Amino acid sequence: IDADLNDNGVLDICEKLTGDADTNGAEEEEADTNGVEEEEDEDGDGVPDSEDNCPTVSNPNQEDQDKDRVGDACDNCPQTPNLSQFDADQDGKGDACDNCPEVADPDQADADADGIGDACDTNGVPPETDLCPDDPDKTEPGVCGCGVPDIDSDHDGVLDCNDDCPGTELGVAVDTNGCPVLPPDSDIDGDGVPDSVDNCPTVANSDQADGDGDGVGDLCDNCPTVANIDQVDTDRDGIGDACEEPSTGRPLLTTTECGAGVAPCGTTGLLSMCLMLLGVGRMKIGLRRARRNRS
Repeated sequence: IDADLNDNGVLDICEKLTGDADTNGAEEEEADTNGVEEEEDEDGDGVPDSEDNCPTVSNPNQEDQDKDRVGDACDNCPQTPNLSQFDADQDGKGDACDNCPEVADPDQADADADGIGDACDTNGVPPETDLCPDDPDKTEPGVCGCGVPDIDSDHDGVLDCNDDCPGTELGVAVDTNGCPVLPPDSDIDGDGVPDSVDNCPTVANSDQADGDGDGVGDLCDNCPTVANIDQVDTDRDGIGDACEEPSTGRPLLTTTECGAGVAPCGTTGLLSMCLMLLGVGRMKIGLRRARRNRS
């Protein structure tokens, strides 16, 4: 008889022959009802692992600021694309955004804000003891201060930052300002005035005339009528800046007469030919005297 008394889809006679009256039909029913196997969701955020941009950390919103397909919740550089997530120093900060990628520094401290983490800053000292945080070569001011190296280029014993005479020849005795010290009895120009007190040590001027009283003798003063102890001559034309107009470089007139017996020179701002001639004349006289003294 083709009967199925338990209505499980299996004929009663078949159940008696196989001995699995209920199980056979139940297994088939279970197989039919399950259908496709459910996908895994390890973090339980409702997004299948196969589609989850952060499968081990729950992030149902799937945020990914840098669009590198790694969710912000598990991205070691959430604002810098780095699909590889490489982290050489294993400090939790990806190399793509680590300010010290070779030395672990999870706090990313950077006291001097130079983009280099304190853990590997070139100064090599803790930031709290670095007195020159903006100078990669110094950790304390030293003699010259932060940002200026304490070096002595000409090896005269005076650091460059305090040396008024850089480039002094090796072995020459210098003063505290780095300038050569002349023997007290030397007289280079042979004018009978020791160099130590000569206001023009390289040009003979035994009278030591100094019209403007700036300590530089008239015969070697690039501006003999205007005091200019520094002798600055920016354009190197032999006329000190103190005697030239800043805009034109032409000699200034400080008087309507350049000297006794010389014709008037015009007004201030015009070329002072007489002043120049007077200066040149004095220099020629000095040179003649120097030649006579040498001979």
